Amino acid sequence: MVKWLVLTLVVIFVAAYVSFSIWITNDTKVILVKAVSGDNDYTEYMNNEAYQKINPIKRVMTDESFHYDEKQHKIGFVLPMHLSK
Repeated sequence: MVKWLVLTLVVIFVAAYVSFSIWITNDTKVILVKAVSGDNDYTEYMNNEAYQKINPIKRVMTDESFHYDEKQHKIGFVLPMHLSK
């Protein structure tokens, strides 16, 4: 009985963890697209400091004529990891 309960709790935890990871992955992709594309409506997803750190024009990684094209700039698999400074 105890083994069944522990196994059930582990399965529930793993399912919840995977679900939240998928949710975080989707939000991360939205944030990256907003920041790289230079959309003015990024404030719903990130603050100005995060935008400045991600946007390639603001980081002087490319010139002002850069335009994000989803076909040329594909955001691949995002792996949510627990990292700290």
